Amino acid sequence: MSTSAKKATFKTVLWSIFSATLAFVGLFLPVHIWAQIQGKEIQSGTAFTIFVFALYIATLYLALYRLYTLLLDLGLEKYHKILGIIFVGLFVIGVGLLAANTAVATTSAGA
Repeated sequence: MSTSAKKATFKTVLWSIFSATLAFVGLFLPVHIWAQIQGKEIQSGTAFTIFVFALYIATLYLALYRLYTLLLDLGLEKYHKILGIIFVGLFVIGVGLLAANTAVATTSAGA
């Protein structure tokens, strides 16, 4: 398989993940809004915490991937490896911060 074919396949996989994540957010965001309206009974459960965590991760991925593709479209294609590393790092840091915040919120809510 040539380099351009591998690159095209990889781009297809990334766009498929992007589309699936977008579908997840689009389907479950109304559930999140409904749960916020219902109050603390729903928000205090572990399932809700996992759901919100997954929703935030999906939203973070969508935002970072869209910014990454925007930079590539603006002509920074020759820096795609460096940009990829930077955005993966930002994603990992963002997920870590979300996990830490979720753990603190869960611990303080249980106390």
